[in-house]
Amino acid sequence: MPTGTRRTTSPGRTRWPEAVTGVDLRGTVVMVTGANSVIGAPIARRFAEVGASVVAHAWAHATAGAVMASLPGRGAHVAVTADLTNPGEVEAMFAGLDERGGVDVLINNAGAYPSNPFDSLPYDEWTAVLRANLDTTFLCIQRAARSMIPRGGGGIVNIASLSARTGQPFIRATTTPARPR
Repeated sequence: MPTGTRRTTSPGRTRWPEAVTGVDLRGTVVMVTGANSVIGAPIARRFAEVGASVVAHAWAHATAGAVMASLPGRGAHVAVTADLTNPGEVEAMFAGLDERGGVDVLINNAGAYPSNPFDSLPYDEWTAVLRANLDTTFLCIQRAARSMIPRGGGGIVNIASLSARTGQPFIRATTTPARPR
């Protein structure tokens, strides 16, 4: 590797933009939860760049709309809002999408992390983080699968935090190393 350069992926792994070069996803509907986040926005943008119709989810309609408006091929994209910890709101969101033809791919990216260190983390905040990270994933997978299975299937990708491998200040409440270091 030339001096002054940095490897952006592990040896043998392809970087994201290179991995989807030449892919045509026209006619595919991809839902990205947490599409307004640092990770979700580029995911939504890349799917739009390769022709997918993107359903951009965010907690607030203004932020979901801003993400949608920034995507190429604007006419094909939809902004949605829902409290993904609420089964009724998840059901209503997917029912509305089913009326438009359904979702082919679900990118579960929405989540949260605590704002307090573990030793002073209030129990209510702990349960809110668990609901935001676990319940939302379960509810969205379950409801998306109910729509995808009758149509012959689809794809579901769950995004997780690197905090599972390394501790971070203020994030350590959600850190569980896979193995001791």
